[in-house]
Amino acid sequence: MWVPPLGICSRVGSYQEVDIAAILQGAVASMNHDNFLVRPHLELVERFEQPEAWNTVTLEDLAGC
Repeated sequence: MWVPPLGICSRVGSYQEVDIAAILQGAVASMNHDNFLVRPHLELVERFEQPEAWNTVTLEDLAGC
């Protein structure tokens, strides 16, 4: 089972908030640029491995996937 790194989850009342953008950014940042599945999407991978890119994700960004 995957467990998010410390700092991504926080307790609020009886619910647990998860910063989905931080989880996705970590997953993208760990992708191997030489992988044949990653290479066709390298421009998006290089953009979204930066935490700042997750502040302004648009529908156009999603259409590029």
